[in-house]
Amino acid sequence: MSAAAPQQCTLFEAERNVIKTLTASNPMKAGEIWFLISSTWFKSWKKYVSYFYFPSCSSGWGAATPRPGPIRNSELLGEDGELKHSVLELTHYEVVSGVVWNTLKGWYSGGPDIPRPVISFLGLYGNVCLSVELQPLRLHIVKSSDTTASVLAYFSRIDTVGHLKKTMCERMGLEPDNIHVWDYHGGSWLKKLHDTQTLHSEQIINNQKVMLAEKNDAGLWPSHGRVYFGVSNS
Repeated sequence: MSAAAPQQCTLFEAERNVIKTLTASNPMKAGEIWFLISSTWFKSWKKYVSYFYFPSCSSGWGAATPRPGPIRNSELLGEDGELKHSVLELTHYEVVSGVVWNTLKGWYSGGPDIPRPVISFLGLYGNVCLSVELQPLRLHIVKSSDTTASVLAYFSRIDTVGHLKKTMCERMGLEPDNIHVWDYHGGSWLKKLHDTQTLHSEQIINNQKVMLAEKNDAGLWPSHGRVYFGVSNS
């Protein structure tokens, strides 16, 4: 074994131990910002440090496996610099905490940074789930007075319907008290949405239409097209 091999062995063992410790002591929490990292690069690093099994220095593993170069996250981005919609977790990327990302980037340089928020939502059985939100919901917002024109807007799945209403009323010059929000997927009036619920809990999906139903001067609310019903301030 060469004179340099023990030093290299010590280096990759140290890197492995640091990242394992940081990973174990920084579990995912809602509201945090985590980072995407190229799965190709991360796998090469894990192989270099023998992340999942620990051969002895005398095996020569560290000397035989080259240290990876700079982190190459550019392969996850399209020509426009945005995250590709086709990327899959573990196949193309993995997610790491901010402290793990900053540590690896400090050692290896490269990038670019691809930060994403951690969101919390209820699963099918009422259990709390955590997930990194890769892309916001892309929604087409229409008014009941003109369903032919839409405004493109982006929201997190954990944004409330009330937040969407307030934001879009400001953008579109509407009075929130005169607006009900409806699921308008496929151009059909499916259901009225509740201000306190999240877009995820109301089953709003990417690239669909959302209707801002406008109360008219007579205090009537539209439903199913141009038909107005009831007098209500709610």
